[in-house]
Amino acid sequence: MAAVLRKTQQIRSIFSKTPKNPIVVPFVKPWQNPQTQCFREPFSTKSSNFPEYEMPTVTWGAIQGRKEKLVSRVIICDYLKSIGIVPHELEEVELPSTVDVMRERVEFLQKIGLTIDDINEYPLMLGCSVRKNMIPVLGYLEKIGIPRARMGEFVKNYPQCLHASVVVELAPVVKFLRGLDVEKQDLGYVFEVSRVVRI
Repeated sequence: MAAVLRKTQQIRSIFSKTPKNPIVVPFVKPWQNPQTQCFREPFSTKSSNFPEYEMPTVTWGAIQGRKEKLVSRVIICDYLKSIGIVPHELEEVELPSTVDVMRERVEFLQKIGLTIDDINEYPLMLGCSVRKNMIPVLGYLEKIGIPRARMGEFVKNYPQCLHASVVVELAPVVKFLRGLDVEKQDLGYVFEVSRVVRI
């Protein structure tokens, strides 16, 4: 028994001694980040590539559950009917969650020269995001030579172009045309008079 007590005292004395160079680990609270903070510029609503088109103030809307989506869809369809747009073709299209976003889409299309009748000819264009679809596509088309004054007419004739991806669909078409010796200054004309942008 005495031997056990001696061993216990030896173990206690070992653990009670403080080391010469103790390692101090600071206590980090769960909400603190021990790494150095990086300060980044907040996201801008201005487009760096195509500043000539005004970015929307709202982009999509709030995240909603199934019931809220159905309610907001009814409200948006009522809004579209009130301005003369027939929303029947939009039944399978994902719509934004607020009327404000849809209003900005309609107003953007009207700014480039489309009328309510033009939108009714191809209402699926209302499924396109101003920020993600319309501005990049129109900016690219303007860059290759389609004048802004004729942009509305171009979209009216080829509304499917608003669904196109600049990188995946439009840029390869331009590259192909350049390979056929179409001059850079003639690209806009070729796009306008042909069906190369039909998706």
